[in-house]
Formats: sequence, structure tokens, C-alpha cells
Amino acid sequence: SELKLKNDIKTIIEILLHDNKLKIQAVIVYGSYGRGEGAFYEKDGETYTYNDYDILLIVSKHLDNRTINNFKEELKNKLTIKWIDLSQATSNELKSFKPSIYSYDLKHGSKVIWGDKNILENIPIQSPSQITAKDIEILYFTRLYPFIGSLDKTGFSKKLAGEESRFFRYQMAKAIFAVIDSLLIRSGEYDSSYRERLKRVKKDNDNLKELGSWALSEKLTPQDIEMNMEEIRSLYTSVLSLYLEKMFEGLSFYYNTKITSTDDIKNAINFSYKTFLLKLKGIIRKTSYKKYCRGINLALAQSYLAEAFLKEGEFEEEMLKKASKLINEIEPDLPLVEDDWNDLRLKVAKLRVD
Repeated sequence: SELKLKNDIKTIIEILLHDNKLKIQAVIVYGSYGRGEGAFYEKDGETYTYNDYDILLIVSKHLDNRTINNFKEELKNKLTIKWIDLSQATSNELKSFKPSIYSYDLKHGSKVIWGDKNILENIPIQSPSQITAKDIEILYFTRLYPFIGSLDKTGFSKKLAGEESRFFRYQMAKAIFAVIDSLLIRSGEYDSSYRERLKRVKKDNDNLKELGSWALSEKLTPQDIEMNMEEIRSLYTSVLSLYLEKMFEGLSFYYNTKITSTDDIKNAINFSYKTFLLKLKGIIRKTSYKKYCRGINLALAQSYLAEAFLKEGEFEEEMLKKASKLINEIEPDLPLVEDDWNDLRLKVAKLRVD
């Protein structure tokens, strides 16, 4: 895996800097590969990267979209990888980065593979205690995707093997680490390293520590172990139950009100100061407010569907109806079966990708 990463970094530098008239000042690999915790797996005697590469260019002047997109395509082809996240910033823009998991990881858990080795010192965040609770909300809605899009239309009705199993297990691992991250944000003990984060989970969270150990293993070496239907449902249910319990605690901390359901989240958002300002701006700029509403509706639809999976009878039906209503507000002409959890889940997964 070290040789694979070393060769890929060499290729990245060659492609981005073969003719540096663009005045790139530094090339940074961030995310899991930047901190030496990227996922690799073996297949037919070859080593493959499982995650996407996250690359940040520090430039004196922003490159046009066409140049960025051309770089992405060339990198994907040469590295035989599905996705490249290629972004850019000037050194002055780094100085204005707000405190968040992203800015903390970028500064403290990244690798400058070319250029000014001290460039990331421009990012102002110093301590994990500066990461705001807003990131808990971002984590919650972002990491609902594993419960919405990790299984295809057959859902729990068949065994998983090969890449389908690897993808499902990896997504469950992501959700577990989101729970860990939310806890560490609240205590001001977040760390860029998966390993260190797991060490910092308190002793009274035995269930989380056990699932966290499993998640760490899957994060570093994703497995394609065959799983039967009972194993799939069991893992999904245990991770989702933990996720909603702990993330609702984190959201209670962020919203400063008791959160026990998606209805509570919806009310907290609707009566927030941010929403008030956006509604006010929406009077003038209807397009931006419409986009904001679409994002919130999609996020809440995911949350209702996650809740519905753990409910029964009338409570499940109520959650499905609420999710269906939100989906219909996003795409009024989208055909869907309002009382079918699997159908609604797949519609939301598609809307997220779109």
C-alpha cells in the first residue's frame, strides 16, 4: 500500500506540474491518504485505493473550471480511480478558513506533496476545541447517506458479496466514525487520525468502542466478506440505532434544545436565526432560498426514512408520509410509492446524487 501511494503521488505531481505556467504554489493531499490512513485492498495480486483522492491546489490566481475538470479526468484515468476531489485556494483564502473539521484536518492531517511546506500555517485554527458544534449537524445529515444509499433496490432481500459487501461495510464504518466525531467535537478532543479518535472514546461507551474497532479495521482495509440477509440487517440496525441515539444527543447540544426525533430537528431548523435570515433574504433572492429549502427538505427526508426503519405500525407510516411529502416538494413529478420504505429510500439516494 505504501508503494501504491508513493507511485500515485508521483503521478499526481507529474500531471499537475508538467507545465507549471499556472503558477501553482503547492499541492496538498488531504483526507485519509493525506494523514496516512487511506484505504487499500488487494484484488488479483494488485493493490487498489478504495477512497477518492482529496487534492487541494494552492494557487496565486484561481484556475478556470475547464482546467480543473481536465486535471480531474487525467488523474482519474492515470490513477484508475473512480473519483478525484480537486479544489483550489489562494494563500490569502487559507487565512479566512473558518474553524471546522475540514480546516482542522487540512492543517493538522494533510501532506504537502509539492511546494511550500509551511503553506498550511496560514489556516488560523489551532485547537480541536475551536471546531464549532455546527459540524455535528453537517455530520448528521451527510452521514445519513450510508443508511439511504449503501444498498441497491434489493435491499435486505439477498446476500452481499464482493464489491457490494465492501461498499456496504465501508459505509457503515463511515456512520460509526461520524458518531465518534460528534462526541469528540463536544468534548473538544477531536483528532485528525482515526486511530487516535477511537482511543479518545470514553470508557462508558463500550458499544461504541466495539463498533469503532470494527469500523477502524474496515476503514483501513475494506473487506468484501460475504454477508447473509440476517447479518446485513443486524449490522444495519445496530449501527443505525447507535447513530440516531448519539447524533440526537449531539444535535441537542448544537440546537440547545432536546432532540429526540426528526420532528424536533425540523422545528429547531425552522425557528433558527439562520433560517430567519435566509427567509428575509429570500424575499429579495428567491433562487438562493429555494435552493436552501431543497437541501433542507432532502436532509429531513433522509432523517425521517432512517427513523421509519426502526419504527413499526402507525409510527412507521407517519414517518414515511412525512418523507414522501418532502420528496414531493423537491420533485413534484417524481413517481413514488408513498408507503414503501425501499422505494422512498432509493428516490432520496438518487436526489442526493443528482
